[in-house]
Parts: sequence; C-alpha cells; structure tokens
Amino acid sequence: MKHLINILSLLVILSFLSFGQQAKINGKAEDYHFVMLLDFSHTMDLAQAIYNQSVAPYEFNSSLAKESMERIGKYLDVARVHHALVHKSFTAADELNISENHKAFFDSHTKANEAYEMLKAELARSKTDRGKVKDLSNAIYQETKKAIVEHKEVMKKLGIEFKAPS
Repeated sequence: MKHLINILSLLVILSFLSFGQQAKINGKAEDYHFVMLLDFSHTMDLAQAIYNQSVAPYEFNSSLAKESMERIGKYLDVARVHHALVHKSFTAADELNISENHKAFFDSHTKANEAYEMLKAELARSKTDRGKVKDLSNAIYQETKKAIVEHKEVMKKLGIEFKAPS
C-alpha cells in the first residue's frame, strides 16, 4: 500500500511538472525567445573578447581564449535547446509567416557552430595561429549578430515585443 502511495505521489508530481512546462510552451514562449537572445548576445561578447585578444599587441593567452571558447560552446548549445522549445510554440500559420527569417536564423546559428568547432580545433593545437583565431572569432561574432537580427524579426512577426533594458 505504501509503495502504491509513493508511485501515485510521484505521478502527481510529474504531471504537475509536465503540465507546468507545457503551459509555458503553449503560449508564444516569450521567455524562451528572450533567453535565446541572451544566449546569442553572450556568445557575441565572448567572441569579441577572443577577437580582441587575438589582435592585441601582447602575447596570446590561449588558456584564457579556451575558457571563452568553452563558454561559447555552452551558449550555442543552450540556444539550440531554447530554439527547439520556441519551435514547439509555432502554429502552422506562424511557420509560414516566419519561414524566411527562420531559415536565415537557422543558417546563421549553424555557421556559428561550424566556426566554433574550427576555433576549438585551432585552440587545441600546440601552436595557435592568431590570424585563424581572429577570423574564426569574428565569424562567430558576425553569425550570432545575424541570428539576433533574424530572431528579432521573428519575434516582431509573432507579435512579441522586444524592449531593450534601459
């Protein structure tokens, strides 16, 4: 009997969790839209930091660049998860309305991931090429910047108002 009560309690808790998550996704998923913008904004900041370090007139600190690179990877991966959650909220009409921006957003995110993987490989080498680091960090910066622009267009088309903090 006690075992049955424990199982029922667990099922009730799990149902609350799943219904709570579903409620967030059933709307326009505004929270995930904004968090995804932050994911890309943080990625841009970190890519800019690596870029600045690669063009600085002092010795290149690869361990510091690796730390930033690892965080870039985490933000890009989390953005992928947030994108999947946002995507669940789209209706068929939304899909049609935002298809062009969505494709551009997806392409930019993919290119940023590809540049990240190449940067990761470059920073793993024993002799890092600063020119490659500069180009790859710039590519990540530019692609995430494009992703933000496209995602803001998607939000506008979906009727989600973006207000920058003042």
